[in-house]
Amino acid sequence: MRILPPAVLLKKTWHRILLSSPATGIKSSTEIHRWLSKNKARRRVEQNNTPDLIVSDLLFQVVADAIADGIVLTDDQFKIIYWNKGAATIYGYQAEEVLGKDISLLLPQEQHQRERIGRQALKEGAQSKILHTAVINTGMRKDGSLFTAEVSSFIWQHQGRHFFGALIRDVTEKTEREKKIREAKIFLETIFATSPDGILVTDSNGYIIKANQAFLDLTGYTEGEIIGRHPETLYPSDFDPETVPAHIAKVFQDGFLRNYETRRRRKDGTIIDVELSISLLSDADGKFKGMVSCVRDITERKFMEQQREQLVRDLQEALAKVKTLRGLVPICASCKRVRTDQGYWQQIESFIHEHSEAEFSHGICPECMEKLYPELKKTEG
Repeated sequence: MRILPPAVLLKKTWHRILLSSPATGIKSSTEIHRWLSKNKARRRVEQNNTPDLIVSDLLFQVVADAIADGIVLTDDQFKIIYWNKGAATIYGYQAEEVLGKDISLLLPQEQHQRERIGRQALKEGAQSKILHTAVINTGMRKDGSLFTAEVSSFIWQHQGRHFFGALIRDVTEKTEREKKIREAKIFLETIFATSPDGILVTDSNGYIIKANQAFLDLTGYTEGEIIGRHPETLYPSDFDPETVPAHIAKVFQDGFLRNYETRRRRKDGTIIDVELSISLLSDADGKFKGMVSCVRDITERKFMEQQREQLVRDLQEALAKVKTLRGLVPICASCKRVRTDQGYWQQIESFIHEHSEAEFSHGICPECMEKLYPELKKTEG
């Protein structure tokens, strides 16, 4: 099979097709066209196989091999007739391994049916110079590995025959990066939307640019009411603004502020206790873009803490009132009076009453009754 020089095959369109790849570094697809137009010998290139044709073919080869994108050209039977260095790098085949082979060699088996349908579509659209731009497809390398390819297809005619071509770029890494970015974005948006704590984002001037639903529920504002305001809108009337610079300075110094307890005012005027955690927000270059604040309602927790503290105080007061009788108590063996620490002798019931919560009631035991009131004992008998 005779392989025609690329310059003959592509004629006027080859430079435009090549320059659709940003890897060439040429900003305008008309730059080479203007340069060639000034060369009167260009007319001879289109008509005769002259030395000028050789120059044009060499120019095509230099540009084609200078770009990182793959350039693959086929005849009207979809047999490969041109294969640049970029294609060799992407697919792993050298030119001699693919020239004359069917283009389906570069596709996984599961795409062959779709590729046959695509061939028919290409033939039916033969009147169009550029058929597709940046179509994402799956390519197959020589070793059988698959990659994500960005393919731009084109078609042209020469001497009554149709020829097809494609610019191919391996965008596997780019696609993976974009996928990870999308997944990370979805992940962060999910956290933002479903967090039970309020999340507030402010710009570099301190104005609110984003707030999640939990924050809106916490403060009672709607998104339209809070966006564009300064957080000082939420400060209670007795809030000391002089404390703010110190906390902001800590955020800039450490990059964050954790578990700072303060108070905020809801839209309806009620005051709530909150716990703030603040982090700096920077772009990819490390430039300060704002702050992200996590706001947790701790009103109930603070109430429970106050209740607990009050209970402790009540217990301490109760314990302080408890009188304890302990240690060695000197008591008279005869009269049973007790000697106090001051050296006085005190009735035992009086002593116990002063040193405990005990109360006394007086009666008389049977032995004492018989001893003291024998007449009453005989009468009862």
